[in-house]
Amino acid sequence: MDRGGRDDGHRIPAPFPAAFPRRRVLAAQEITNHIGKGGLCPLLDCLALRACRDGRAQPCIAVALGSREGIPIMLVAFEGQDGAGKTALLEAVHAGLQRRGIASVMLEEFSDSPYGRQLVRAVARDKFLRPVADDGATPITRTLEEVADLYYFDERIIGPALACGHKGLKDRHRDTIFYTLTPTLVTSGTIANEERVLGWLTALCSELLHPPDLTVYVWAPLSIRLERIARRPGHFAEGRAHKASDEDRAVFAARDRIIAWLIAKEPTRFLTVDNGEHPIEKGAQEVVEAIFKRQTRTEDAL
Repeated sequence: MDRGGRDDGHRIPAPFPAAFPRRRVLAAQEITNHIGKGGLCPLLDCLALRACRDGRAQPCIAVALGSREGIPIMLVAFEGQDGAGKTALLEAVHAGLQRRGIASVMLEEFSDSPYGRQLVRAVARDKFLRPVADDGATPITRTLEEVADLYYFDERIIGPALACGHKGLKDRHRDTIFYTLTPTLVTSGTIANEERVLGWLTALCSELLHPPDLTVYVWAPLSIRLERIARRPGHFAEGRAHKASDEDRAVFAARDRIIAWLIAKEPTRFLTVDNGEHPIEKGAQEVVEAIFKRQTRTEDAL
């Protein structure tokens, strides 16, 4: 479940080789054995590694293994305010890439690591991931949980997927850290001002190995976003998760300001897509074309 209220489960890349059915649980030793036998090669698209607890298969973490020389890698992050429709757009882009024969994998907002599971529980209690009275977190520790989960993704999931030659489509990445946590840390009085927060968060994220090559900022007018928030399914324990108070609107405004600053700082990395009243297919096509053009430029440079 992401902070937008969707609960799609962990999405697994396809296709899987016939030797590794989609639902099969692979032990670490089994993977090692296949590597030793040469069973994992550039033709291997990916494997699903499933953690087992008490004999029951747990939700999958999408991991791609192997390498494909000469194929440019690319991580595409999808950012946007609550209700903008970024997850739906991400899924439409994934389908569009498949139609063009471009391998891609969809990466959830939260991982299945202990850090990610903690955040899933937290977002169910507060849609902005703010600490609540009895969850034991503070604004600082909640920030560190989010950053830790992003580093887990970076090393354990994104890196292997890119090494396999897939385009990684990530639901939220480091920009989310900046524009969602900065207002929380300032308004809570934890850190004095936005400049200090952004400096600290930049330092925390500076060792990520795989920053986004392209960031799609999904935009929609506030009125449409509020309508979508009101229609969310009831995954939240928080009673006001489907409403927007004056306090919430102030948070949205602060985030808008920081997002605008981030885009102005790195304009060539961002692609802003209007996902308000336009058909989602239109926005998806725009993103697919941007990915295809970047891939072509990279291939020409090789």
